[in-house]
Amino acid sequence: MVPEREHPDAVSDSSASEAHSLGVLRGAAEQVAMDPRFRECVEVDSRFEVLAPTPLSRVCFALRAGDEQTEALLERANDTGRIFITHTRIRGRYAIRLAIGQTMVSEQHVLEAWELLRTE
Repeated sequence: MVPEREHPDAVSDSSASEAHSLGVLRGAAEQVAMDPRFRECVEVDSRFEVLAPTPLSRVCFALRAGDEQTEALLERANDTGRIFITHTRIRGRYAIRLAIGQTMVSEQHVLEAWELLRTE
C-alpha cells in the first residue's frame, strides 16, 4: 500500500475548523452590527416606532397609525415574496418583528427590507 501524500497547500482539520469558527464569529458580529442600523431607520421615520429593546438581532416595531395598519403593512410586505417577516404582540400592541440573525443576511438585505417596508 502506497502512503497518501499530503498536498502542500492542504489545510489541517484543526486549521479548517478554526477558520470556520472565526468566520462564524465574524458573521455573528456583522449581524449584531446591523441591528442598530435598522433600528435607526425605524426611529428616524416618524410613521414608525420601536416597541421593545433590540437584543441580539431582532427589531420589533409598529406603525404609529395603529394595529390594523401595522398588520396590513406586514401582509403587503410578505405578499411581495421579497421578504418574510413575522409579528408578535408587545404590551397588547401588534408589532412587526424583523429578525436579522441569519448567516446569509447581508446589510444590503436589511436595507432592501427597510426600503420595502417604508414604501409599502
